[in-house]
Amino acid sequence: MKSLRRPRSLRKQRYSKRRVVKLITVATLLALVTVSTTILGESAVKCAYKSLTPLADFGDNPGALKGYYFIPENLPANAPLVVALHGCGQRACDYDDETGWRQLAAELGFALLLPEQQKITIKPGDFAGNPGLCFSWWGFKQKRGFGEPLSIMNMVKRMVDDFKLDPGRIYVTGLSAGAGMTVRMLAQYPDCFAGGAPVAGVAYNCAGEVELSRVGHAIGKHCMCMTGVPEHEQCLRMEEPVPGRTADVWGDYVKDVTCGTFGLEGGKACPDTAQDGRWPRIAIWQGVHDEMVAPINLERLMLQWTNLHGIDSASGSCVTGAINDECVFGEDEFKVVRKAYADGTGAVKVQTNLILGTALDTASSKVEDWAGHATVVSSKEKCGCLSIDCACEKKTDDVCPVDLKTRYNRDGHVCQSRLIAEFWGLDEAATTGQRAPTCLHLQ
Repeated sequence: MKSLRRPRSLRKQRYSKRRVVKLITVATLLALVTVSTTILGESAVKCAYKSLTPLADFGDNPGALKGYYFIPENLPANAPLVVALHGCGQRACDYDDETGWRQLAAELGFALLLPEQQKITIKPGDFAGNPGLCFSWWGFKQKRGFGEPLSIMNMVKRMVDDFKLDPGRIYVTGLSAGAGMTVRMLAQYPDCFAGGAPVAGVAYNCAGEVELSRVGHAIGKHCMCMTGVPEHEQCLRMEEPVPGRTADVWGDYVKDVTCGTFGLEGGKACPDTAQDGRWPRIAIWQGVHDEMVAPINLERLMLQWTNLHGIDSASGSCVTGAINDECVFGEDEFKVVRKAYADGTGAVKVQTNLILGTALDTASSKVEDWAGHATVVSSKEKCGCLSIDCACEKKTDDVCPVDLKTRYNRDGHVCQSRLIAEFWGLDEAATTGQRAPTCLHLQ
């Protein structure tokens, strides 16, 4: 029988097209992270890993990630685990004491895992990593059982097994690209996480599962709505520029990939049908002046996750302690609008936190926008770090330039990490309602 294979010339042409697509993909990623690192630029000062321990031999690592962890002294068995994902241009060591998570781990008694993105790693016919050190929270490859999500979950399993951690109290948070990956992990591994907290993140599947060669356009316009796209001003006003994005549509983006016969794990991880299944609780944080990830993304995430929890998106009420009926917390220029969305039992499943305003940086006598694209910490509460000891820990003198101190973290007199930990219930004993169901990946 005559061969049905394509002629060699056509096969070469097809192979060449694949190479071109890969080149376009890499070029697009470079362009995207160039914009990202303008705001969250790769630090000129290398951070120190002195308080972190490398996580080795955690199994299959298709995302080519590294992992680091912190275990407080005398950590009891069945302690919770927090997975903290850094932003673009950062390393794991930029995200431990700088954000306050390491101090909270020691104070509240939980283990801390910090996965770390690497530069581009070329594999046979493929590549992993990201030139701007952004977690790859988009695309067909990044899904349950594959890519970076699998690498992260294998790290989680190693931590739970080695340190006898509570498999029902695993939480994930992250900044920027780390927030995008946070949402992806919550959506695709809802059976494994009791809660999450994206900081300057985007809703799941906001760009669609686009080919990587289109990722720059799709993410910049339809997800982040960053400075430079025509819709940016509209997104700053919290107005949705894409027609038809209802709560049902946003929720279905998650259900379509996680639930049903054709869902990941054959739909077995779907909280709507699994025995004792429940969607993770989520605390959403967003800066009102964020030029990289526009404030509309807080609204999108709220619509998506209230829909998943079966909560009316118009039912938000002020978190206890608000100073007025607009749900404002804080004083002077340090303010946050905080709302809670509860289910039929009264349990708060979704919380939104919109950071307002600017603050005077006394060290430089200039106004510093702390409601932008960064983690909010509190010098007043000694939460996080903006000093020579962390933001400029490798400098030989005692001068720490403001742009280094505030590149990733902003002092807003708000301890974001503590408020997230309290929302998850890490400051109190675990209850049935705070636990995740059985995590299939850990079986």
